[in-house]
Amino acid sequence: MRIEYLPDPINFKFFAGLILLFIGIRLLQDIVKIKNKTDVKSQSVGSDPMTAVKVNRSSVRKVEFEFNDKLFRFSPLIVFLLCLFVGVAGGIYGIGGGSIIAPFLVAIMGLPVYTIATVISLIFVFHISPGKYGSRKTNKRNQQKNKRTEPVT
Repeated sequence: MRIEYLPDPINFKFFAGLILLFIGIRLLQDIVKIKNKTDVKSQSVGSDPMTAVKVNRSSVRKVEFEFNDKLFRFSPLIVFLLCLFVGVAGGIYGIGGGSIIAPFLVAIMGLPVYTIATVISLIFVFHISPGKYGSRKTNKRNQQKNKRTEPVT
């Protein structure tokens, strides 16, 4: 997509800046909404933001859960397609998908940061661990191969 539609780096940077500006404005709107809220329960000193997530409904079409006494809904299909797009874009540019997907899930889909951070952290653990194991084996194999092919002087 970038090569065909945005080959000029200046245009691509402008496009990426517009996306980040949009996400920043949405996050700022959420912050202002929370500060202007007059709900006594959410502003009480003893309220713990790390309350448990209660899944009310989970299907292929819709997931519904409660977090901090607030109801959240999302479509797994939309999240899947978004993750697919982010994975392809991240693979093309060599950047981490979690750093792209988390702001989208928070700003666009309105999911709570605490639940997103937990899931992204788990994904990193299961995604990075096999990669590190594989790269260690490859490095050891390459070192052994280099020792065998080095000329003896």
